[in-house]
Amino acid sequence: MHAPYRRATLVALDLFLGVSALVGGLSVIPTLPAEWLAGTPFPDFTLPAVALTLLGVAALAGAPAVIFRPRAGAALSAATGAGLVV
Repeated sequence: MHAPYRRATLVALDLFLGVSALVGGLSVIPTLPAEWLAGTPFPDFTLPAVALTLLGVAALAGAPAVIFRPRAGAALSAATGAGLVV
């Protein structure tokens, strides 16, 4: 696969992840029932919502970075992916 196709794919994935994480972090997670957190270290959904929102912002920042600074954008995209795994 040529570099332009890889970059376009990474930009598309960053944009998809960024938008879906922002929607999830700002609208979906805060409306979930608190009973779902029984047995977890979280008293409410504040920390998971903030974490998901920050990952969405990082992914959206990674999209233009891939275009204008490919190495930095790839590193930011990889860090965002690692954050999702955590």
